Amino acid sequence: MNNKNTLLIFLLSITLSLPVNAQTCNGSVAATTPADRFTDNNNGTVTDQQTNLMWKQCPEGMSSNGANDCIDTRLTFNWQSALQRVETVNGGSSVLNLGYNDWRLPNIKELESIVERQCEDPAINLNIFPRTVTGGYWSSTAYALPGAGAWQIYFLYGAVTTTGQSGNLSIRLVRDM
Repeated sequence: MNNKNTLLIFLLSITLSLPVNAQTCNGSVAATTPADRFTDNNNGTVTDQQTNLMWKQCPEGMSSNGANDCIDTRLTFNWQSALQRVETVNGGSSVLNLGYNDWRLPNIKELESIVERQCEDPAINLNIFPRTVTGGYWSSTAYALPGAGAWQIYFLYGAVTTTGQSGNLSIRLVRDM
């Protein structure tokens, strides 16, 4: 093997060992979702004391392992299948619905309420909502422009955006307290 190949393999091994997503937070910006705003219900849910909403901690398809982490595989949905997933969860087993049958997709204002403006990649409090990917999460709020779509939060930077209803995005379910 020549020196160029050795160097290339060395550089590739360093690159592959770097973290893919490394959340960064700016301590000079006030936290918008500090951990003390939430109550951990010790069942895979947290209650937001400011909004009085209960959230599933993990994205849909994943479940809490009881050690502030999510396991299993995150699922993605187009908008219609996201709405159908809510029905499936509410009619499913207690493992799926965590003992509640009134889960729903959050509206765009509710979903935006869990964005952590102090952080990016992802823009969320990972101590409260572990394993949140930086991509889009559906809201229940539709928009009626040509080609109908729905509002979403893109958690890389916490941006509120719209997308066509056929895109595949994550979901995080919420319920009223």
